[in-house]
Amino acid sequence: MSTAYASHATLGPINAVTVHQRLLEALNSVLLRACLTDVGIEDVCNEAGIDPDTILPRFSAPEDFYIWILREEDTAFRRAMRAQVDETPCPNEEKLLATFDHLIEWFDDLHFFGCPFINIMGNIRDRDNPIYLEAVRHKSQMVAYFEDLARFGRYARPSVIAEEINLLHEGAIAVAQLTGSNHAALRGKKMAARLLANSEMAVERRQAKIARKK
Repeated sequence: MSTAYASHATLGPINAVTVHQRLLEALNSVLLRACLTDVGIEDVCNEAGIDPDTILPRFSAPEDFYIWILREEDTAFRRAMRAQVDETPCPNEEKLLATFDHLIEWFDDLHFFGCPFINIMGNIRDRDNPIYLEAVRHKSQMVAYFEDLARFGRYARPSVIAEEINLLHEGAIAVAQLTGSNHAALRGKKMAARLLANSEMAVERRQAKIARKK
């Protein structure tokens, strides 16, 4: 999945997509071998094959470095999903299903290694840690987006629909990380379609359509 990464005003020339992608992949790789508290900026840069001296002066602490990586990924991921959903030619009530098409493409990407936000959260026990909270912020933003789409599709109880769609997304990501396949996203989309078809608003629409035909 090709995404255009957002720039960060304080980072200058390291804003290239390839640099951020390499650092993100390197961080995930390092976390497979060590806890985040034992990992420094130098460790991630060395893993990515990037000179630490080009990165270190830009951050006052490792915490700032990790938060920058997560914020860049958050902006890129949500922007890419929103663009794909907006460009999908389908009725408004099916826009939520289009979010799974984004997962399908993501899982097929050679750079897919699971969700970096989940990986980070699983590495931090302190739930007040700013890095942990940054990952939580991303997840909250995703649920808020699903709720917006549910409202746009005129579903009853959009907050409930959003939470249920989010559960299907998170489950699909976890399974895809285990299997390396996009089948979880395909199945998640079918499950979401059944969920939406059985929702209160969808039933009302079918009943109204039947009444108009009489």
